[in-house]
Amino acid sequence: KNWNAKQVIITIPGFSDAEAITSKVRKMNHGANIVVRTKYLQEAEQLQKLGANQVVPEEISVADTITGMMV
Repeated sequence: KNWNAKQVIITIPGFSDAEAITSKVRKMNHGANIVVRTKYLQEAEQLQKLGANQVVPEEISVADTITGMMV
């Protein structure tokens, strides 16, 4: 079955669940832009290998937010 979503945003908290969903979405739709939130930067590479176009690690997001508050 083909799925025609243009963009998929995955924000589920568990890394193994995010892996499974990313892989399934990529198999169902080769052209979708997949954005995944993950807790740690070290998880980003695996999610990209599974098909994520962009990975947003909480570590980086929180650091950016704190830095922005200081300026």
